[in-house]
Amino acid sequence: MGTIAGAVAAIGTLMFTGVATYFSAEVARDQLQQSREAAERAKKSQARLISVWAENDTNDDIAIHVLNRSRDAISDTEVRFLVKGRVGKEAVRTAFDISAQTMSPCSQLTLTSRALWASTRGHPAKVQQYVTNDMSWYKSHGYGRLAYENIADVAAVFYDRDGLLWTRGEGLTDGGTWDLPGGYAQGIYEGQPKRSSLPSEECTDETP
Repeated sequence: MGTIAGAVAAIGTLMFTGVATYFSAEVARDQLQQSREAAERAKKSQARLISVWAENDTNDDIAIHVLNRSRDAISDTEVRFLVKGRVGKEAVRTAFDISAQTMSPCSQLTLTSRALWASTRGHPAKVQQYVTNDMSWYKSHGYGRLAYENIADVAAVFYDRDGLLWTRGEGLTDGGTWDLPGGYAQGIYEGQPKRSSLPSEECTDETP
């Protein structure tokens, strides 16, 4: 009887140890998952405070807004979007990649469709900068004011305070590589995007 009782006790001990080990492993996995999720939230904490969208303004033009609601600057900012429209009577498809450089903390960029120029001759090789105050060369090389019909795929590409590259559009993704879409020529933005400050109560260090 003693031998049987000892065997039963040993089996019970093994079962208890096995159950305890299983639950310990589950707790460790949960803790690891929570740590990873916390690290991912921290990584995205500033990038999630950047937003971008397009809307009709009071003149029935398109206004594109980029908001930095964080209390740190973002750098090497570019605003990208695709436009279908016309230059005169000619239908064109145009991609815009507008350099806005550094965005200050708690600030806004506003771009207007009135400043969009497009080429009727494709993508001339000489074009190297996509934001300019002097349109004289472009006017003599097939560029004209773009009457938009549709603006799509609006996004902001930027580096956050930790030097990480992000693309903010409808979603938020790592990196910022953008190949010029097939059938689209590169457009020009006349002048500079308008910069303004946001009310301090609209800005935060907390992730929404």
